[in-house]
Amino acid sequence: MTVLLVTVILFGTVFGFLQASLDPESHKSSLAMMFFLKIEIKDSLPIGAIIGMIFGFIVEYLRQ
Repeated sequence: MTVLLVTVILFGTVFGFLQASLDPESHKSSLAMMFFLKIEIKDSLPIGAIIGMIFGFIVEYLRQ
């Protein structure tokens, strides 16, 4: 249970920092906002995959 709590906190921290640093809502046009959201999703994918794999292995190791 602690591993899952740490995982959720880490995901929230990393993605919150990433979203706050890009700040797509500050742009006035909707086209620019969609462009920066696309960049944010592209930047988030490898980070989420790596964190997910690491904690997936940890949970599987602890399960066995």
